[in-house]
Amino acid sequence: MSTGAWHNARERGSHLGIRILLATLNALGHTAARLLMRVVVFYFYLTSPAVRRASAAYRRRIQAHLPNPSAVHTGFRGGLRHYMDFADCSLERFWLWQDKTERFAFSEEGEAEVKALLQAGKGCLLIGAHVGSFDALRAFAREYRVPVTALMYLENAQKYNDMLRRINPAADLNIVHMGDGAIGDMLTLSRRIENGEIVALLADRFFPGRENRTVHAPFLGDVAPFPANPWLLAKALQCPVALFACVRTGMRTYRSIIHFVGPQIEIERAQRQQALGAYAAQYAAFLERVLQRTPYQWFNFYDFWSEHEHPTH
Repeated sequence: MSTGAWHNARERGSHLGIRILLATLNALGHTAARLLMRVVVFYFYLTSPAVRRASAAYRRRIQAHLPNPSAVHTGFRGGLRHYMDFADCSLERFWLWQDKTERFAFSEEGEAEVKALLQAGKGCLLIGAHVGSFDALRAFAREYRVPVTALMYLENAQKYNDMLRRINPAADLNIVHMGDGAIGDMLTLSRRIENGEIVALLADRFFPGRENRTVHAPFLGDVAPFPANPWLLAKALQCPVALFACVRTGMRTYRSIIHFVGPQIEIERAQRQQALGAYAAQYAAFLERVLQRTPYQWFNFYDFWSEHEHPTH
């Protein structure tokens, strides 16, 4: 079988698996779907040595930064837990996509400045990470009847949009490909923020197909590469900026953690690299604090500290 045929077959298998999980979830309930998901995850974890190595390396790093190191296991058991937590968040996305938020419990912390902005009809840029559930952000935004525009890599944006529309044609999450920073894209985003909406993106992976500036910051005991583009975008939009994570604290229970960066990003041309480094360090420190509370919920299964192994969105 050719590489292209294998890729297409895997794509079809993935879509079929999602349809089966969704049908099981809606027909038999969360417990049955969760059991089915665990069988699938156990198989993929056993057959994915690169994932196991990356997970173990991350867990060793986060363990060294925990008040109680025993909260994280560095062996096979901890790796399986890491993957299972990813599966739990992924499964519950189906109900979040269907707007079945009455089946969930949500709480917030640190949201005062962002809440005040939204209540005053002002929008903002939220910068997150692959932690917990990005989709739980919709529940936070719905409380204020505010639309969310998510910036994603083109291919993922198209797949996400297609899947979301199949599951819930009335879904109110706008997913946009940022392209190459075209003027039209910038005007669209600026207008949405001016209209009191939320624009959100994840800043712990690089976007492909465009110039990717790298900025380094200390993260879990070492220096790691982060994309500079989120901060350059924030500077261009001249809008309020906050960091966010929606972590899973229990079955169908989520907590939004928000850190307000400021009413706008300040990056002077003469001090650009230093300013970018400072913002990246602030982001990395926020991410560390979140992961110290939920160490199994960072879902970047690769060597994050390597300059050459960052996958795209």
